[in-house]
Amino acid sequence: MGDGARPMASTPPSDCGGWDNPWLIGLVHEQAVSFDDRRQRGAWYTPQTVVRGLVRQAFDALGSAVPSVVVDPTCGGGAFLLASLDELVHRGVSIADALPRVHGADIDAGAVAASQLAIRAWAHLHGVDDFDPCQTVVLHDSLLDDDLLDDDLPGAIDLIIGNPPFASPLKKGSIGDGALAYRAANDGVLGPYADLATWHLHRSLTRITPGGVVSLVLPQSTLSSRDVAPLRSFCESHAALRAAWATSDFVFDAGVRVWAPAFVRGAEQGLVSVASGASPVSIGDRPYESWRDIVADALGAPALERRYSPKTLGSLVSATAGFRDEYYGLAAACQEAGNGEPPTRLATVGSIDPLMSWWGRRPTRFASQHWDRPTIERSLLDAKVARWLDDQLVPKVLVATQTRVLEPFIDREGIVAPSTPLIAVHGDVADLSRIAAVLLAPPVTVWLYRRCFGAALSGDAIKVSASQLSEVPLPRDGQRWEQAAALIDAMEIDAMDAGAPVATRSVVAAVAQLMNEAYGSSAEVLAWWFTRLGPPPT
Repeated sequence: MGDGARPMASTPPSDCGGWDNPWLIGLVHEQAVSFDDRRQRGAWYTPQTVVRGLVRQAFDALGSAVPSVVVDPTCGGGAFLLASLDELVHRGVSIADALPRVHGADIDAGAVAASQLAIRAWAHLHGVDDFDPCQTVVLHDSLLDDDLLDDDLPGAIDLIIGNPPFASPLKKGSIGDGALAYRAANDGVLGPYADLATWHLHRSLTRITPGGVVSLVLPQSTLSSRDVAPLRSFCESHAALRAAWATSDFVFDAGVRVWAPAFVRGAEQGLVSVASGASPVSIGDRPYESWRDIVADALGAPALERRYSPKTLGSLVSATAGFRDEYYGLAAACQEAGNGEPPTRLATVGSIDPLMSWWGRRPTRFASQHWDRPTIERSLLDAKVARWLDDQLVPKVLVATQTRVLEPFIDREGIVAPSTPLIAVHGDVADLSRIAAVLLAPPVTVWLYRRCFGAALSGDAIKVSASQLSEVPLPRDGQRWEQAAALIDAMEIDAMDAGAPVATRSVVAAVAQLMNEAYGSSAEVLAWWFTRLGPPPT
């Protein structure tokens, strides 16, 4: 970690030689650092197209003002510093005036040296050879609450921008003592499992001058993570979300989907300028509702008209999911099925598709093993898990999570044991098809996508809890709802038949169309849902 030192001891040479592209210096530094080292520290460098788009977004969020002090608190190879210099010049600031306005810090001495050399190369290309970047880019931990970085700034900070590390506090050795002390001092806002990037967001919002902008690249998990909820509330009470960018693409080697808000400290909430794509492109202004809704808009989720009933699915069902004890209890009692009595079948998320189970048709993975026909031997369960399983072995609807659309399967015989994280939805036996129809409704997937966005392992999937399923609104049009349920009741498809996937998918499609009408939703919602559903599985 940074030791709070001021300029680096060694000064880069003033002759930049063949470095006619300052951006290459940061790229060379990135290649010189091993993938494992970057993964350990959560340090991922940002593509130039993204950097330039985010800098432009942040400058625009300031309105007509041009920032007098720009700070990247985790500057890495200097990409955001270079883009900020270019943007200042583009907005009429002279070269000589732009250079002292842009400041950076990092805990990695190599990154600081690369940033200093990149700034020197930028200055050289613009005809300035007497500027010393060692005064503006320093080796320092920006989470140290000593204001060392602020001492020599020419004025109040009115723009903080960058891509902070995404290191997890659960990964031993990835976060230094200074940062851990900062989290401990702010534990009422920073949850124990929130990652390092959110700590920098909090620190930046406390440092920025009123009216100033904070724009940091963040993992999309910040949109829904329970441990980030106090920080989301802090942001709402201290600043207005003025702009946001998100993409479904992986723009880093880390394979983390990201977004970048631009907060204006002390401003009133209003419209949010939304951009999307690997090369940020504006898609217009949106009314402010929630962080998740704004990002869902950026990623192309359709708007959802509120034409549903005030009643919820929870008025018809109870929903539950197993946890750690149930998972390991089932793992210890799992066996391959024999040829005797109908077994208690084990279902996993991977063995469920909409209205269809793949049990016995294709292998599934559970508890780090592959199974062809996994079953549960009840005599191998402890008393607690056995009681839990008895409660599950009734007719029910199983719902896979971490999926692109909700995937309900009806266990009419009550013989399926749901493995974590499958959700078991219990209701009246006569209502099972109606329940499944609600879960197949395209607007329900949109509704949950907008509320659960960013929580899934895959950035484009939906991770829902049992309680969130219970909050799903019911449709107003009961007639079409009953028609959809009747289609499910009438299914006579042999699950072992080779044509079962196609035949089942035909019923799923018909139910989805009826339920889209039952909720009064648009053709855009239906088309979006079909795109996510994809072709029938094989």
